Amino acid sequence: MSENWRANFNKIASVSDEDWDVMARRLQKVKFKKKEIILKYGAVENYISFVNKGIVRYTFLRDGQNVSFNFHFPNSSFSAYDSFLLRIPTEYQIQAVTDVEILRISYDDMHQVYKESGVGNTIARKIVEGLYIAKVRRELSLLTDDAETRYRRLLQDWPELVKQLPLKDIASYIGITPQALSRIRRIVL
Repeated sequence: MSENWRANFNKIASVSDEDWDVMARRLQKVKFKKKEIILKYGAVENYISFVNKGIVRYTFLRDGQNVSFNFHFPNSSFSAYDSFLLRIPTEYQIQAVTDVEILRISYDDMHQVYKESGVGNTIARKIVEGLYIAKVRRELSLLTDDAETRYRRLLQDWPELVKQLPLKDIASYIGITPQALSRIRRIVL
């Protein structure tokens, strides 16, 4: 399994060879093509995933249209975590924006790692804390920042990857129309 991810986990907590073996044998590498659905509306999330390559997005339906409300880029983790924890159907979906390669661990395997690895609980807790912090920051940004500030932050954090996103997805992510995004882009770029 990817040594790159072992290095990422080591940033969270020191992972011994034994702990890595416990985790690595349960991680699955999966590839999705551009626009392929990773998790469908109404499905129960069974994985916590880590983006190796590509971009994934979360969408919900509004007036029959998919509205983007979150993106995950390389070296980040993602999950419909409410569905994962509560074992309930999700009200949103997760889709590959580009060709995507992920590592993922199932609900059952995650609990097995908890039992077999001392560091597994620490890593899982830190990953979940990261998801929570990102969620709170996003919510605060939507409530306190104007659209231009949100767009500038997205450009600052992910300049190369934002070039791969359709403008309509960027616009819905920052909470504006594609026309308003065009006006902001003329100012910013």
